[in-house]
Amino acid sequence: MSQGKDVNKQSDVTMSYQEYMSRVSKEKIPCYEPSLGKEEIELLTDVINRNWLSENKYTREFENQLSKICQRKYAISFSNATASLIIGMKSLGIKEGDEVIVPSLSHSADPNSISATGATPVFADVDETTLCLSVNTIDAVKTDKTKAIMLVSAYGNTADLDEIESYAKKNNLFLINDCAPALFGFYKNKSIASYGDFSVLSFFADKTITTGEGGMLLSDNLDLINECNMYKHDGRKERGVDIIERKGYNFRTTELQSAVGVAQLKKADYFVRRKKEILKKYTEKLSTIKEVEVFKFNNKGDI
Repeated sequence: MSQGKDVNKQSDVTMSYQEYMSRVSKEKIPCYEPSLGKEEIELLTDVINRNWLSENKYTREFENQLSKICQRKYAISFSNATASLIIGMKSLGIKEGDEVIVPSLSHSADPNSISATGATPVFADVDETTLCLSVNTIDAVKTDKTKAIMLVSAYGNTADLDEIESYAKKNNLFLINDCAPALFGFYKNKSIASYGDFSVLSFFADKTITTGEGGMLLSDNLDLINECNMYKHDGRKERGVDIIERKGYNFRTTELQSAVGVAQLKKADYFVRRKKEILKKYTEKLSTIKEVEVFKFNNKGDI
């Protein structure tokens, strides 16, 4: 009887996947279609010829390039951005009994990552002009248990980062910057990803560059990076090290993904330019429809 139930469960999973793929394949304007070509094939071939598919030289190169682009001292790769958030918060000491403020308009990964640390997500309203948190909406839900603010860049947009950063410091709160879709976004001539105790990027297929899945944590705090690295490597300093110093996870990426990421960065200027061209076309076409208001990105930034 139990075997029959397991078969049905597997069938449900398969059917859900097939339904999803059928729906996505019929979209007139695809949202998850990556732009891949000879650059990715060349680097993937190099990885295969090297015969080492776990993290290696392309992973370190990907981290180094993104730390420079995002104006950060350090970067560490993860299997996805959700893993980056979980490990970043655990490395800051966020735990059960703590509260983390998160926007009411966000991906489920944000409150889920908070819950995964044992802390409680506290939802705050977003500002209708930015779709992001503001000092006022944060202050309205802050309590004595609040340990951190999770700022989310909605659709790549951002809030008044200087004001929120000052508020966090004044109230002795960590600032977590989920700027997953905001790579190459700037605020007052600074990378959006340069703000916060740590920031995270996502490389899912609908982001500016993609590795299929994948995430990156960035920070200027070396102690935090070292903590994150141990959590990521099953509680040890690196693969092959036999001393397990704490509980940990396997949240490593693969060299194949990183090679795709390095190749994607070579074409980043084109990707950014095309996104801006597409936004301009939508804005022009929709501006004639009085019932529609086109969202305006923060004028203090360059998205």
